Amino acid sequence: MQITSITLENIKSYRRAVIHLSPGTTAIRGHNGAGKSTLVEAIGYALFDFLPYSPAARFIREGEKVSKVVVGFISALDERLYEVERRCVISGSAAWFVVDPELRHKVVEGKDDTLAFLRLHLGVQTTLPLSDLFDNAIAVQQGTFTADFLGTAAVRRKKFDALLQIEEYRQAADNLRDTVSHLKDTLATHDHAIAALTARTMEVETWRQGRATLTTERVATLELIEHLTTQREAVSARIQVAQRRRDELAQLQGERDRAHAAWELATAHHAQAQAEADRAAAAQARCAATHDDYQRHTAAQADLARAQVDARLLNEHQLAHTKAEHALHEHAQALTRATEQLHTAQAAADVAASLIPHVQRQGEMEAQIAAAKEAHNRLIQLRADHHEAVSDQAAIKREAQATDADIAQLTAREPLARELTERAARLSALQSAAAARAERQKRQATLRDHLSRQREAVQRAAAALHASETQWQAAQAAHTASTELPAREAALATLTTKVALLKAEIHQTETSLHSAENGHCPFLKEPCQNLKQRGIRSLDVFFGDQLTLLGGQLHPLEAQQAALTREVAAMRQHRNQAERLDEYAQRVAQARADHAEQTADLHRLLDEQATLAHDEQGAATLAADLRAANQAVEESTRADRDCARLPTLHAQRAALTTRLHQCEQRLAALASDISAAEARAATRATLTDALGALGNPRERLAIATAAAQKIPDIEREIASHTARHARATTAVAEALAQLAPFAGLDARVATLQAALAASKAAHDDFLRHEAEAQQLPERRQRATLTQAAVDATAATLATATTHYDAAAQSLDVTELDRLAGELHDLDDHVATNRERARQHKEAIVALERQLTEAERWLTELADVQSQRGATEATFSLLHYCRDTIKEAGPFVMRALLREISATANRIFGEIMGDRSATLTWQDDYDITIRNGAYERHFAQLSGGEQMSAALAVRLALLKTLTRATIAFFDEPTQNMDDERRANLAGQIRRVTGFEQLLVISHDDTFEEGLDAVIRVRKDGGESQVESDPGAMLPAPLIPFPTALSA
Repeated sequence: MQITSITLENIKSYRRAVIHLSPGTTAIRGHNGAGKSTLVEAIGYALFDFLPYSPAARFIREGEKVSKVVVGFISALDERLYEVERRCVISGSAAWFVVDPELRHKVVEGKDDTLAFLRLHLGVQTTLPLSDLFDNAIAVQQGTFTADFLGTAAVRRKKFDALLQIEEYRQAADNLRDTVSHLKDTLATHDHAIAALTARTMEVETWRQGRATLTTERVATLELIEHLTTQREAVSARIQVAQRRRDELAQLQGERDRAHAAWELATAHHAQAQAEADRAAAAQARCAATHDDYQRHTAAQADLARAQVDARLLNEHQLAHTKAEHALHEHAQALTRATEQLHTAQAAADVAASLIPHVQRQGEMEAQIAAAKEAHNRLIQLRADHHEAVSDQAAIKREAQATDADIAQLTAREPLARELTERAARLSALQSAAAARAERQKRQATLRDHLSRQREAVQRAAAALHASETQWQAAQAAHTASTELPAREAALATLTTKVALLKAEIHQTETSLHSAENGHCPFLKEPCQNLKQRGIRSLDVFFGDQLTLLGGQLHPLEAQQAALTREVAAMRQHRNQAERLDEYAQRVAQARADHAEQTADLHRLLDEQATLAHDEQGAATLAADLRAANQAVEESTRADRDCARLPTLHAQRAALTTRLHQCEQRLAALASDISAAEARAATRATLTDALGALGNPRERLAIATAAAQKIPDIEREIASHTARHARATTAVAEALAQLAPFAGLDARVATLQAALAASKAAHDDFLRHEAEAQQLPERRQRATLTQAAVDATAATLATATTHYDAAAQSLDVTELDRLAGELHDLDDHVATNRERARQHKEAIVALERQLTEAERWLTELADVQSQRGATEATFSLLHYCRDTIKEAGPFVMRALLREISATANRIFGEIMGDRSATLTWQDDYDITIRNGAYERHFAQLSGGEQMSAALAVRLALLKTLTRATIAFFDEPTQNMDDERRANLAGQIRRVTGFEQLLVISHDDTFEEGLDAVIRVRKDGGESQVESDPGAMLPAPLIPFPTALSA
């Protein structure tokens, strides 16, 4: 894998830059802050999803909203060129995708797909997240290159366990805990289901017997129902014959009853028709008797109607006459009132002429009174101003006295204000001491918490040490117990061979026994003569005796074999435990080291606590001193603030003196104006009395003038009323002339009303009988028709009665009742047996449902039992796998450390140019260098040796974990002197097995002997990149192979 180019747009201090990278070792040079580390950050962001800070928006150039990184690389999988583009935005989602520049299309897009593609094509062969891999292995950040190896064992273990993924074995075992629990629950569920299904199927045989019994009873009941049904059909047929006869009799009875009802209805209709005919004849006779009076009454009604019309006309003329007389009276009254108003207006005109001189005098006096009133108002205002000026004078005097008192009081506090600076300095010193005490108390509280946790850590370390020692002791005991295992295994093998030979011989004897028919020789088919000579009757007896003998020999040997097998299995377990004796010893050593380290940390915390407690004793009075100093500063502050008012108070006192002099001058002027105003206001009372005596002639003149101005209107009104009075007199005469033709109308109306009253009774009697008398012919015809209907219905009734009597004599009612009772009894028997059969059927159906369900339960029981067997086998296998995975972590760690140590040792020899020393990465992640019998730990190495050893281990770690052939070194010479920087540069140049090494530094040491140099500079806040081909040597010191040698 090789990175070919980096393109930046709006990234931090870069506006746009394109950097081309070549194989080999490349130095990226520039001053601090020029933007060198940004190039590594861009590679980490695009290829490994890593930024050393968050949020990612900090990666964008200031003032921009979108930035972009494009990294080109050659794949370690298919050796094709790909370009990874990742964008960063202020808000929203940013694009991340991979492009094939040759095919010009996107290969993958989106975070998940892009990370999967990069993991495959970068040659990363670990499940470690790419961001952690980049941060801890490929591009270690500044200042941490050797620091990770200088920490305590616990710190190193926490760092590198995660990198080597040792904890993943324990986590994998823990992850299987839920599965194991699930299988346990499944087994419990199977057991519960098996118990439930077994309980449900216990009565299956009882249900089957019950179904057979109910089926037999139901068949017998159905046969009885069939017999009863036959009897019922015979009785039902006889009942039907009797019922037909009864129905015929009922039909005849109905016909007789209908004929009788028709006869009665016809008789009633005839009686009603005859009565109506009689009433019509009587009405006709009454109309003939009242006909003359009816004619006279009708004529009188017509005459009265015409008289009533004349009466309405008379009323209208009388109303017109009344209105004319009323209008004549009103006009006469209006004429009289107008004449009186004219006399009054003429008298008012005379009064107005006499009031004009008095009105002129009234105007003169009112002007004099207004002037006197204005002088009086002026006098009131002057007196109010004088009173206000006196009040102002008194207030100014009081304010001057108060100002003098304030000035005296503040002058006395000036010495206290001058002490403010000194008191503030003391308070500041005390506050600093209080802050230090607060930090000390905070540290004490933190220490108490740390001490509590550290004591727990010491206890845990002690418990871990005890557990490790217990395991180690058990492993020692197992080692002693397993020493006899080879002898036991040999004895077991010998015994197993004997048992196998005996079993083979028994099998051969059984085969021969089966081959001998009837005890004869299997070849000659006759008794064996040799056995006869020995006194044995047949082959059956011979082989039977042989099997008894061999079986007696086999059973003791099998018992010995079983006992020895168990003993060997136990010894093998001891041997497996004994094989871990070294591991348990290392655990004991590690646990002792951890316990010692935790105990030392606890003692350090206790010492710090004691020191803080001693310092706290000296600050017992600090709180009281601080309160007193605060009060003193507050007192001086208030005094200083009050004394600052003295200049203002002196200025106020001078202003008050000026205001008092101005007030005195104003009081003198007001006194002079008041005297003049009092003289003018004294004449007001005399003028007011004289005006009252005059009696307001202006008002009387206005009233008289208004009345005199109405004379023309009144004269016109008098002329109008005179003309209206004349027209009203003429209207009254005309109304009297129209009333003359209606004389005698009242007497004529009275005569006609008397005639109507005399003939009214006869008239009304005629009207009541007239309609009925006109129906006499129709009613007589109806009476004749109804008599004929009576005769016809009587004949029909006689015929129906004869037929009914004849049919009633041939019907036996008691026989029908007897048959009905017999049929009812049969129906009851049939219903009872049908109900019994129905109950049998329901019981049978219920039992069949139970049996069907039971068959399903039996099938389910067999399935559950089978599933339980499979689950139990899976549980056993999973439990074994989980224990194996849980214990695999330390073994994998040691294997990885051996592989990494071998690779790191080779790289270290290449860097140092000397292979006499052996580098080893220990189980506690400490780096050791052994020269012969002398061994040094990492902390004992020189600075250059530490950097070389750390460089070798990190490169070996990178190669082992990822098979990657690229690495970054960010400021590796930080805090080094010139000699060490030169040594490190030479060491890095001697590294082999990597296609690309990028060294980022502001130091020019790396420009010598490298394959390329890229310089970064910042101009006007913008980073600029330029390559330096001239810095490249003809060839590197040591060629870079494309893969790490074995």
